[in-house]
Amino acid sequence: MPTADELLGPDVLSRLIDVLDGVRPGHPFAALESCRPALAADAPTPLALRERSDLLKDALLADVPGSAAEFDAVVRGAMGDARFTGWMIWPITEAVTARTLESRAPAASGAPGAAGHGPSRAARTGNQGSTGNAAVAGPIRAARTGNQGSTGNAAVAGPIRAARIDAKGSTAGDGSPLAADRDFDAALELLAALTPRLTAEFAIRPLLQADLARALPIIQSWVTSPDPHVRRLASEGTRSFLPWAKRVPALLADPYATVPIISAMYRDESDYVRRSVANHLNDLSRQSPDLAAQVAAEWMLAPDENTARVVRHGLRSLVKKGHGPTLALFGFDPQHGVTVVGPVLGVVVDGAGAGAVVDGAGAGAVVDGAGAGAGIDGAGADGGAAGGAVASRAAASRTAAEGASHDIAGGGTAEPARVGVAEVAIGGELPFSVTLENTTATPATLVIDYIVQHRKANGTQTAKVFKLATTTLAPGERVSYARRHSFRRITTRVYHPGEHALEVQVNGVASGRVPFVLLAD
Repeated sequence: MPTADELLGPDVLSRLIDVLDGVRPGHPFAALESCRPALAADAPTPLALRERSDLLKDALLADVPGSAAEFDAVVRGAMGDARFTGWMIWPITEAVTARTLESRAPAASGAPGAAGHGPSRAARTGNQGSTGNAAVAGPIRAARTGNQGSTGNAAVAGPIRAARIDAKGSTAGDGSPLAADRDFDAALELLAALTPRLTAEFAIRPLLQADLARALPIIQSWVTSPDPHVRRLASEGTRSFLPWAKRVPALLADPYATVPIISAMYRDESDYVRRSVANHLNDLSRQSPDLAAQVAAEWMLAPDENTARVVRHGLRSLVKKGHGPTLALFGFDPQHGVTVVGPVLGVVVDGAGAGAVVDGAGAGAVVDGAGAGAGIDGAGADGGAAGGAVASRAAASRTAAEGASHDIAGGGTAEPARVGVAEVAIGGELPFSVTLENTTATPATLVIDYIVQHRKANGTQTAKVFKLATTTLAPGERVSYARRHSFRRITTRVYHPGEHALEVQVNGVASGRVPFVLLAD
């Protein structure tokens, strides 16, 4: 993987200066030149990629003074050079936004939704002449757009108050607010033109916060762009929780605001765009779970061959959380009637303190019949799990495994017999297994997860859900799974030694909580 100095280093700086010199021959570009030592691989204080972009952005603004329109002209002039692409575009897009916001009058750049337009006036769209996604009738009153001749995706109609997009410019004062609005609109158009060279998803965030009501109609028009990079920018740039990006309070305050954008593209022909739409829906599920489920339900009323996958990916967090409307959308009934045995841990400490590994490879054990362990190996699933596979899938009677908890949906859960407590060191793996049997007379569609209750620094526990399997069990059918959950050190989590716990979750209902101890490495 390239390092930061390779992505935005002296060589890239030299190409950028050469490109700009073609637009402004003889201009010294002194500020950009002064950045060269800081970008070197052997610089005394190495800069992260974001710091490099910010350094070059500030130098660009110093080297190209003047109005937003003048800066726009320089950038558009550079776009004729084939070398004007890649990571050098990041500081360019950030400079476009910064120069534009310098020109905004206080009334237009203060609170979200300037000129009296709050963020809740988000999208009144209405794509006429659409030949892509047909309009969906139903409970989401999403977008009526005025984009005629659309060839991509259409809007969704129904009772969810989604954003009314209306781009009315300010008319107050001596005319400068109108000029600022023109600069604002031109900046968004320039960012869309630049994004095929390198995404402008970070650069549009300050514009969204400055005037969400003005920005959204322009962004809505991108959903019909022939360029998938521009269509993706409409979805990715307006995500509430875009990774590595600044939060936009105006978006967080109005979860409905971007519904028309993603509803216009959930059936986009590009998988690149659809993945962004699914991640956007997942962000929406963090803000408003019920709204996200309702949006997805609307999409399922007019699906194509990819819609089910988009919806599954977009609602993945709600499935793990056991969100009722989401489980119902996928046919996962919490009252499934399936018998659950486990989790059974593969390492148990007996009374004398000696550890017994179920199988030599450290794989999870599937308990069957008299409780003998069968080691399983296979591909891991979802983050922390490694190894494991279906061990048995047969219509058979279940014999209770020693130390396992039993759960039947709608019934009670027996306390596990605690012969001892399993131990695993930080950096190691915890093998476990779970067995399910459908003792009902009807097929059971199941989403099976497991929950690790991590110990926090203050001694309390916090839950993290990991995917195990999705399956349908016929009447009398039995299935067993085993996994090895890894406790290797990762940058996104700090492990705290002490008591943890493991549970299995079936269709959003957790059971079989069993403790284990995480040891210091």
